[in-house]
Amino acid sequence: MRNFPVKISIIVNTFNVSKYINRTIESVWPQLTNETELIIIDDGSTDDTVKKIKKNMPFSYNVHLVAQVHNKGISAERNYGILRATGKYILFIDGDDYIDLQTISKLIDIVKQNDFDIVGYNMEAVPDYVNKNSLSGREKKYVSSELKSGVYTKEQLLNSLFKNKLKHNPVSYMFKRELFLNNDIFFPENINYGEDYATIYKFFNLVKKGKVVNERLYKYVQRTSSATHKPRVKYAQDNLQVSREILQYFENTDYSSGAKNYVIPRLITALSIAVRTNASNSKILVREIESEINSLSRGNYHLREYLTSNLILKVYLNNAGLLKYIYYIKGLS
Repeated sequence: MRNFPVKISIIVNTFNVSKYINRTIESVWPQLTNETELIIIDDGSTDDTVKKIKKNMPFSYNVHLVAQVHNKGISAERNYGILRATGKYILFIDGDDYIDLQTISKLIDIVKQNDFDIVGYNMEAVPDYVNKNSLSGREKKYVSSELKSGVYTKEQLLNSLFKNKLKHNPVSYMFKRELFLNNDIFFPENINYGEDYATIYKFFNLVKKGKVVNERLYKYVQRTSSATHKPRVKYAQDNLQVSREILQYFENTDYSSGAKNYVIPRLITALSIAVRTNASNSKILVREIESEINSLSRGNYHLREYLTSNLILKVYLNNAGLLKYIYYIKGLS
């Protein structure tokens, strides 16, 4: 029998992560207490992921496995977890990543001191230890930034997000569950790439008070076999779609300028993806993305406030019609 109300529901989503799931479990299991619950949701794995979970995970009243027959995608997994959870807070972990062994106790201490809507923390990039690969320069850079620790208002969270001082990865935050449920915020199940990008800004916009710590509590394993490493035209289409949704969401608000500059890097990513695919509609999509970047950057006097010099250079190259050719040549190498 449970003696305490659940403070944190830990939701682990898995799909064909047989070689990684043991480390994930080993990082979470020792941290479970009466104030926590673990929900593992497998998305129809075709390897022996579920078998390994059942073999290595001691099940009890606060540990649950949901093994889905059909693959529905990571958004559907997380949404099910939000609805299934009973905790005041939700913590997401991808089944090929793991967390620091002090993560749960530190997060519980934080929310016991103050009723925060969200708690953010830093990430550490970890090499693909199964395939024994080292980190690439891009992977090192992605999570190399330091976070400014402290209490954040909604305005500070959004401005930090727009300036890339905070990430949009949900695995680097602990969320108050009621904000999802009371405001009908769920991860979009109709897109294949950028579901995090499509969700986090909505949550930030509802926060009254959040907390950010600079400790690297989440271990982000850089799998070379990950699907997101392979360019697909749908990924570029999803980025473009979500970017437009963000612009519309903040239209005629105090955050409109920040949102415009926030989506530009994602549109540049979308362009790099679209150029490297061989889909029949990729040329039309490339022109569409180029036009969107051009429209957002022309007469935009805040670029230097939000974008790095490298990104600003890419904007100028795009507006000169050159960036797509650079990406095309890189794709050939």
